[in-house]
Amino acid sequence: MGIYILNKSVIDPLPISEKVGFDQLIINAIKNKLRIKAYPHTSYWLDIGCNSDYEKANEYFIKNREQILDL
Repeated sequence: MGIYILNKSVIDPLPISEKVGFDQLIINAIKNKLRIKAYPHTSYWLDIGCNSDYEKANEYFIKNREQILDL
């Protein structure tokens, strides 16, 4: 679980018609000697792929809209 930022060089070799899990994507990148970096994130974060967290994120945004958009 987390936030992923990928360079095109990781995605380009993948066949369009084939499904690839994230674990396999990382394994392929390591086999191809691509750099993999990880950064711990300790701030507030919600997985909006989960229904309950998506609802919490919407509620949070509605309550804090002006503050969020005024970054």
